[in-house]
Amino acid sequence: MLCDRPVAQIDVADGIATGVTFVDGRQLKAKAVLVNADPFRIQQLVGAQHLPPDLNSRLDAQKIDGSVLKASCVPVSHDGQTASDLCGQVSVP
Repeated sequence: MLCDRPVAQIDVADGIATGVTFVDGRQLKAKAVLVNADPFRIQQLVGAQHLPPDLNSRLDAQKIDGSVLKASCVPVSHDGQTASDLCGQVSVP
C-alpha cells in the first residue's frame, strides 16, 4: 500500500483496473486498486470512456458546489476528554 503519492490516472485494460500512474510518471501494476475518492474524481482518474454511459450522464448532470469532510472517531482520550466528547469537534490552529 502506498499513501501520500499523487496519482495521475488509474490504468485500465479490457475494462479492468490494472494499476496506477503517478504524477511523476512512475507506474505501479496491481491486481486490485482501492480508491478513496468521490465519484467525480474517480471519473477523472479512470477516464469516462471506461465507465458506463448512464453513470457518466448522472455525474455530468450533477453540479459540484463544494467539498465534504468526513471524520471518524476512534476510542482515545485527550486532556481528559473521551472520544465521545471530542466527536463532532474540529480544531483548526
